[in-house]
Amino acid sequence: MTLCVVLKGQGYWVPIGSPKAFEVVCSLPIKEVIAVPKGDKMIFVDYVRIAAYGESGFLWQTNSLSWDGLKIIKVTSTKISGIAWDAPNNKEVDFFVNIENGASEGGASPEN
Repeated sequence: MTLCVVLKGQGYWVPIGSPKAFEVVCSLPIKEVIAVPKGDKMIFVDYVRIAAYGESGFLWQTNSLSWDGLKIIKVTSTKISGIAWDAPNNKEVDFFVNIENGASEGGASPEN
């Protein structure tokens, strides 16, 4: 069993049986934490990326999906849907992320 602690934007993934073996969550600052429905994953959202953790720890992290700001619209057991900020075009754009592997479609960022 694992405990998730978020304090002042920093997250910690802590195995209850061995708390000294904690893992620092790669998202920073954490703006939102979402439990995946019907699953064993937690989703951590910062300004431009999404990361997933499971019982054993880190699973995946997306590339940048936005120039500055993500809005999560819906999380299902298979997909995350949201809106990202596309700064050069001064508009919001849709993105989708596969819950199993973190593969993404859409979005906008300096990396794209």
